Amino acid sequence: MQSYVAKDQDGVAIVEYSSSVGVVIAQAEKENYTGIQALRFLAAILVVMTHATLYTTERLDPTFGIWSPGAAGVDIFFVISGFVMVVSSRKLMTQTGGGLVFAKRRLIRIVPLYWLVTTLKLAAMLAVPAAVLHAKLSFYQVVTSYLFFPARNAEGDLAPLLNVGWTLNYEMFFYMVFTLALLLRWDIYGFIGVVLGLCALGSLVPHIESDVLAFYCNSIVLEFFGGMLLARVAATWRFPWWACLAAFSVGLALLLAQSGGPSQSYGPRFIGSGLPALLVVSGVVFGERWLAGRIPSFLLGLGAASYALYLFHPLIAPLAPTVLMRVGLHEGWISIVACIMIAIIVSVSAFVVVERRMTRYLNRRLL
Repeated sequence: MQSYVAKDQDGVAIVEYSSSVGVVIAQAEKENYTGIQALRFLAAILVVMTHATLYTTERLDPTFGIWSPGAAGVDIFFVISGFVMVVSSRKLMTQTGGGLVFAKRRLIRIVPLYWLVTTLKLAAMLAVPAAVLHAKLSFYQVVTSYLFFPARNAEGDLAPLLNVGWTLNYEMFFYMVFTLALLLRWDIYGFIGVVLGLCALGSLVPHIESDVLAFYCNSIVLEFFGGMLLARVAATWRFPWWACLAAFSVGLALLLAQSGGPSQSYGPRFIGSGLPALLVVSGVVFGERWLAGRIPSFLLGLGAASYALYLFHPLIAPLAPTVLMRVGLHEGWISIVACIMIAIIVSVSAFVVVERRMTRYLNRRLL
């Protein structure tokens, strides 16, 4: 069995991969947040669980109901994103041209796999539209989906072709602002804090006519800034293990207690879901000295595949309730388990066979 040592795809942790199984098997070095890698999987699987209940309700059992709290996995992802951007870019902040290097890294990390999965979704909608729910298409929606530009689809919803891509529209906006701060050599906390703060204040303006402005004027963008601030204090602050456990537990409990999901949380989304998500991520970050070396390697591997899991599950998981319906098995819980298992198997395979190889190749050619 061959193995090699490499940084994780965000440049945060130095890890060792096994070429035979494609999972993380060891970790080392300073500023190495293995807990964040595992937390990525938790965030992704929460979203998958919510969507699994949606697919089961739509395709198999209308009485099953949708479990909405799992959508808060998105809020955890956004906090992690802000944290990772700072940790992985510390050296770039003082380098000439650091902004361009940062932009290349993020585009390599996000764009190719998203375009691939979007293309697969488009092909499915064109080839077998009857097999895809919500299969209405418009040329404008297709173009804006590939450009990470928020636009209404043929059904009137502000969503791209691949529904989960709405979160990547926010991610790309955040990367653009972060890149601009690096290129102009401005203080990233001050500049990004002002930009995202103005976006959040815009959410208080009633009846914004522009769909684009309405999309970005959302308090959810503050979750990125919360992650950035966490990265700033994590280098010097320390907390006892019980405080880390309490932060993680309380934050997760608050997220899962929202029966209506983040969209109906307590007040603006940043208050109802962003702050609890920040507690969850903080508990993991400050608890790293107790987590290091104790997280099972398979969880680290699943964390590495979390982006593939997030993108691929809307294409693959709906097959489970569809097949169960055709064979006459109307058990909702069987459908949920099948959705999750299929999504994990396919996404890990896609990570090992496609994403990781593609990322390595592009890193060699472009960086």
